[in-house]
Amino acid sequence: MSAPRTAPLRRTLAAVAAGLLVLVLAACGARIDTQLTVDTTGAGTRVMTLTLDENQDSVLGGTAAVDASVQRHKPAEVDYSGLTVGPAGEWVATFTVSFADPEEYRAKMIALLAASDQTWSEENAFVVEQSRFVQGARIEERFDSDDLLRWMFDGLLVDGVVDPSNENDMHELGTTTVTYDGVAYDAGSPISFSRVQDRGFDAVELATSWQDEGYSRVVTYRLDDKAVYKSAQDVFDGFFAEVEEAGAAVEQDTSQVGVTWTVTLTAETPTDLVEVTNAVLLSEETAFDVRSEPAEDDPATSRISVLDYAECAAICSPDAPAVVETLTVPAEYALVGGTGVQQEDGVRFPMSSGDEPQTFHAVHRFRSVRTELSLGLTGAVTWTGRFVADAQTAETVGDGFETLLAPSGEDARLAVDTGDDGVTYTVTVEGDDADDFSAAFATWGEPSAPALVVTPLPGANLFRVHEQLVADLAVRETVAAHLPADDVEHTVSLPFGRTFDAGTAAPEGVVADGRSLTATGPTALVSAGVSGTSLVGLVAWAALAVVVLGTLGFLLLLRRQIAEAVGRRREAKAHAAAQGVPDAPVGPVVAAPAGPVAGAPQAVAPSVPAPVGAATVAAPPVSAPPVSAPPVARAGDEADLL
Repeated sequence: MSAPRTAPLRRTLAAVAAGLLVLVLAACGARIDTQLTVDTTGAGTRVMTLTLDENQDSVLGGTAAVDASVQRHKPAEVDYSGLTVGPAGEWVATFTVSFADPEEYRAKMIALLAASDQTWSEENAFVVEQSRFVQGARIEERFDSDDLLRWMFDGLLVDGVVDPSNENDMHELGTTTVTYDGVAYDAGSPISFSRVQDRGFDAVELATSWQDEGYSRVVTYRLDDKAVYKSAQDVFDGFFAEVEEAGAAVEQDTSQVGVTWTVTLTAETPTDLVEVTNAVLLSEETAFDVRSEPAEDDPATSRISVLDYAECAAICSPDAPAVVETLTVPAEYALVGGTGVQQEDGVRFPMSSGDEPQTFHAVHRFRSVRTELSLGLTGAVTWTGRFVADAQTAETVGDGFETLLAPSGEDARLAVDTGDDGVTYTVTVEGDDADDFSAAFATWGEPSAPALVVTPLPGANLFRVHEQLVADLAVRETVAAHLPADDVEHTVSLPFGRTFDAGTAAPEGVVADGRSLTATGPTALVSAGVSGTSLVGLVAWAALAVVVLGTLGFLLLLRRQIAEAVGRRREAKAHAAAQGVPDAPVGPVVAAPAGPVAGAPQAVAPSVPAPVGAATVAAPPVSAPPVSAPPVARAGDEADLL
């Protein structure tokens, strides 16, 4: 049970001993002087010089032992000059840390502190500015050179070079100076140094709008103190003159306490946007990248990754916050795990300026949807859905809509028709009856419930239909997500001889008119009562109609024959009258002989004297009418014929 406490106890004793060692060295005259030198690029050195003036005999083994121990435990981040003896007999050891920029300095300080069991604080700061608006250096440290050299004291203790029994409560730090741009300053220990001429912007904001035609970006620069602007007006005016020369529109507002500038940028591609943004921020770090691919679970939904990063180190104050960025996207885009603000031209989302892209989902919708459920006399059912997409939307999703609407079986089929202003996707589902149709529709639509249920109601018989119709035509969830918000219409059509019962249509808003029922909106669940004639009844009515029509046809034909006979008699009567033959009594019609009758008087043509000088021509003989002339029809002939 005591084992777990051994390591912490050992570390505690080692820390106490190391602290005593520092006091021993200090009591013996050990002093650490620090010289931090930095140029305007941020490169420099940190030189820590340890000097032991007296009581050197308390160090076991002399300079050789100290030198060997230091060489043995020295971290790679520090250079050691070796232990030398000065003109007054003092021992001198020099430790140097070289760095090319503040980032390297920070990394080496972290490593040296870790070697000494010390931790790095994020309150430490080492900033060197040499920009158009900010020049100088600012260094704030929460450690000193004692902390950076603690590894050396631990090594001397472990190697037995120093006896920790020579403890004393005195501790002396040497001088600490910072030399910046060739000028030396007393900095104190820990170092606190600031020599900055700060005229940088207090904040920069980027508002990017992404629409189909490209990108626009408004960059806002804020300077809180108008006096800063006046003190270097030529610097600020020169900067924004260069921005305007690059093609950007610049507006300045001095009506408030500070000064604000807005710069409007436009670009067709993300690459172009990065280029113009870098130009107005004097940066090379701007990033804007857009990548789109179909969502894993929905081929008609785009998954868009947007990387948006900008920094303003070259123009902002060192105390300025990170660049604030927002992105306005089309209305159909939604930030995964985020909430946007509805704008007139889309939805605005805050962007986290960093190396990780943010993900949007864009649900592409159909322009209009029309469905029709047609019921046949024999019970057959056909459902037709017409989904129309704009040409641009169809191009964006590629074959996504086809994949989305494609049937999973052979009971439904899909046809695609491309027109000038859009693409129409037509889905057709058929069944021999309600049950067969429901099974077929389940392979394309929503399989959780029957698509069509027809229930007989009281009053129905062999010849009459009276039933309740319920149609649940909900499409599968992935398709429903792409329906338009305001242009969806569902229609149910009945066969000839049947109508929807007035006042039975549901839900509210469903309109039933004769053989047609219409519902608008995304809902596809409708119901209504149906009345009319059954197929058997229609067949019976059809047979009766055939008999009636046949009888009427026969009577009409007979009447026509009678009319034709009457017509012939009238013609004969008219002919007889023209020949001067008196009406004969109505009787049987007897055919007249072909020639004159013997003994009958013959008609003689009258003799007409010829004019003088003219040739005498005999007139043709006139035949007498036959004895038995054909009778002429008179009133009552039709009755006789009947």
